Amino acid sequence: MPKPSGRGAADSSYAAGTGIAGRGVLLDVGRYKGSDGPDDSWLPLDANPLEEAEPDAAITLDDLKATADAQGVRLREHDILLIRTGAIERTQDPNAEWDPFGEPGLTYSDDLIEWVHEMDIPYIGADNLAVEQIFQTVTEDDLGEGRKSLHGNYALPLHGAFLRDLGVSLNEVLDLSELAAQCAEDGIYEFLFTAAPLNFEMGTGGPVNPVVLKATDGAGEEGGSEGRRGRGR
Repeated sequence: MPKPSGRGAADSSYAAGTGIAGRGVLLDVGRYKGSDGPDDSWLPLDANPLEEAEPDAAITLDDLKATADAQGVRLREHDILLIRTGAIERTQDPNAEWDPFGEPGLTYSDDLIEWVHEMDIPYIGADNLAVEQIFQTVTEDDLGEGRKSLHGNYALPLHGAFLRDLGVSLNEVLDLSELAAQCAEDGIYEFLFTAAPLNFEMGTGGPVNPVVLKATDGAGEEGGSEGRRGRGR
């Protein structure tokens, strides 16, 4: 029988075997700086990410911090971050324009990588296809001293930095719409987040069905919210 191929270290079975649980925080960047969709709650598409980039489609470290400040939530070490862009709602709207290569998302900078490392963020989820923008232009301003020559066009640069270098799990294609609506209504953006990926030895990823347990101060509201299935890495 042929030997299976896959990741020799830090494969998805480690997360599946132990499970994932911790303080989750929703960062609703779509509502914070959106300019598209209902009530301007979606980030716009980026039609030419490697040419005439749409700055509002790129989520920077400053955007994450500013969104947290606007929501009145303090980010802490070891937080599980869920980032809403409005991408899922866009795909569910038959009248909305959609381009998988132009979806908004996180964008690379050395400062972002260092911040995730210093905060020891273990898990980042988002409602788009890749958590980050698929195609990105990394400028000299995005890079630290001694690394300016690395500027240029990249595909999924954060995947290598997060998955390979820092061991951060990525959870893609999350439907955060119901959770985001409840958070916006009651102003509570922190919750218990749990997940257990399907157990694949040597796997690079697998299906995951996360569950969120969130307090609410709304009369008659449910105290829990279940996240719909997404793809985790």
